[in-house]
Amino acid sequence: MAPTTKEAQRAQLHKTMRRIVNDLRVCVDGWAIVADLEVTP
Repeated sequence: MAPTTKEAQRAQLHKTMRRIVNDLRVCVDGWAIVADLEVTP
């Protein structure tokens, strides 16, 4: 069910944005690990 109040919509938007940012952070951390492994002789 979609939020109906402005505050509820804002809270849902922030929750979604946090989830996206956290997913991106995990991806970037993974890339950093791969880059370290590729550079290490």
